[in-house]
Amino acid sequence: MLSGPGIRAALAAGLLVAFLLASLPVNAADGAMAVSAVRSLRLDIGGGCAVVARPQSGESDGEMAQLLLEKPGGNLHVLAAFEGLEFTNLLSADLDGDSVPEVIAIARHRAGDDFMPFIFSCNGEFKRLFPLGEGEDNPIIGKEITTVPGKSGVELCVKIPITIHDFGPPDLFQIETYRLRGKQLEKTGESLTEARHYNQIMNRGAFAMQHGSYLKALKDYESVLGLNGTAMRLPLAAKAEALLAAADCRAGLKDFSTALELYRRVTIECPGTPQAIKAGSESSFIAQHLGNPAALALYTDILRANRMERWTEALSLLDASPAALKTPLEDHLIFQRGEALLGLGRVDEAIIQYRRLRAEYPRSSLAETAAERLQELEGAPETPDEQ
Repeated sequence: MLSGPGIRAALAAGLLVAFLLASLPVNAADGAMAVSAVRSLRLDIGGGCAVVARPQSGESDGEMAQLLLEKPGGNLHVLAAFEGLEFTNLLSADLDGDSVPEVIAIARHRAGDDFMPFIFSCNGEFKRLFPLGEGEDNPIIGKEITTVPGKSGVELCVKIPITIHDFGPPDLFQIETYRLRGKQLEKTGESLTEARHYNQIMNRGAFAMQHGSYLKALKDYESVLGLNGTAMRLPLAAKAEALLAAADCRAGLKDFSTALELYRRVTIECPGTPQAIKAGSESSFIAQHLGNPAALALYTDILRANRMERWTEALSLLDASPAALKTPLEDHLIFQRGEALLGLGRVDEAIIQYRRLRAEYPRSSLAETAAERLQELEGAPETPDEQ
């Protein structure tokens, strides 16, 4: 799941209500009862102090899981409270190199299996370092969060599944590592786990494709399909997805003739699959414009920029291109302009483009998608006759 930062923030949105209450005392007897609970966690931090993670006292959504500071003598003070979350681990690690370990509270939503870290400083005043502010969503979410040794010291390690294709297990994971730099948690590295199963290899290819590395992605898809060697045993659905992705890679590399052959293979070898329907549409599109390779290449560049969320680049390509190249693909380019504007947050301008597409090209293959965009952005869409 790599999934981007917007998706991760969306996963965490609405789950966390966190606030620091370092001066609020908690009854020691209550604290002792919490510490003895099955899911309570305790981490000694030196000086006779400890951090205690106390679970919710009930099953209702309004109950709060608490992070407590236990001072010498047993007095407890609330450090933070989390609604809808539960603590799964407490870690201690020096993430900023100041020789004073930070406390990392690992939590997850009670109804899910995604984990998120909350990092606290123990250097003088006990305060939250990450995420900054009160009540902010957590941008780091993974299936596993640990600490590992790094080149500059101990690093926070987050294991994130990549599930663009879903034929596992086994799954492919992206490993991200982080260090504290001042008040910021900065990424120090990222890598992918080993890929041997076709599900892992296909997801590695999909990950490369999302980042615009079509040649690298193509090699992975070709390896599972056996286009350059021995094919792996694939279920029909996996074969359909791999063939379609390989064709998309060829189109992205502007090898339109080979892309056309692969799209046609999907329709012939994987009939009745959703991929066959999409392949038929793409095949028809390429065949229609194969006689104008310059226009097709322009569209490919713009589409690639948008897929990589390089919205400004896509608009620059659209604005700088000669009109002669735009004409054969104008409905598709209008749609891509709308997508780029939407990506930049220029919603009103994007709406104009989607309306224009529906008005000027009502029979376009993209007219329905444009209508869906309008419905999402402004409610029930108008028909071209109403404009």
